[in-house]
Amino acid sequence: LKLQEVAKLAPPVHSWGGAAKDLSALEIVEVGPALASWNQARQAEGSCSMQQLRVGDRIVSINGSLDLQKVVNAPSPLILLTRWQVASHIRAERIEVAVERTGPEDRLGLHLRELPNAAAHLQITDVSPSGAINRWNQSSHGRQVLKGDRVMTVNGQTKELQKVMAEASSKVDMQVERWTDTVQDGGNMFAGVARPAVTTGAGHFPEATKTAAAAAAA
Repeated sequence: LKLQEVAKLAPPVHSWGGAAKDLSALEIVEVGPALASWNQARQAEGSCSMQQLRVGDRIVSINGSLDLQKVVNAPSPLILLTRWQVASHIRAERIEVAVERTGPEDRLGLHLRELPNAAAHLQITDVSPSGAINRWNQSSHGRQVLKGDRVMTVNGQTKELQKVMAEASSKVDMQVERWTDTVQDGGNMFAGVARPAVTTGAGHFPEATKTAAAAAAA
């Protein structure tokens, strides 16, 4: 998918950022049929709600670039976005994952990235079809590790998670988190026109009326 081909985009109309920052900002004002189908597929597989793109979402970066106009036609983009939602319309779900690696060459099979302003947590951008996590997915009775999930702990540790993974000899216990809507079509508090009362960030803050910046791979 190319973002500009599947969604109508426009600069923010009313924004906390100011005119200078809004020059490079884009918001989704309309979702096309292809993107709607993408959203339905992500919802059906039970993935994190931030893997869907909705009207009112603020595009922060595309493939790591803040110059959105230059990269808006990039195929299969990795998108960093901000969404404002009523706190009670979203909840954090935790999944306990326990895998056994068969040897040093048996990889977990996770593609990871650090989250902005939340480097202690790792976001899963892809799950390799070969690897210990995919084997766990195939035998987990419906509970799977998916794109968009965040790795919160590894073997009880909450810091330097990639290092802990690399140093684990055989057994790897992980706790991953994903955000899910508590109401059908949780929507966006400011769909169409964004009027945020808080700044963007990263992570899940139940007391705030927003879902902070997270990535969606389209």
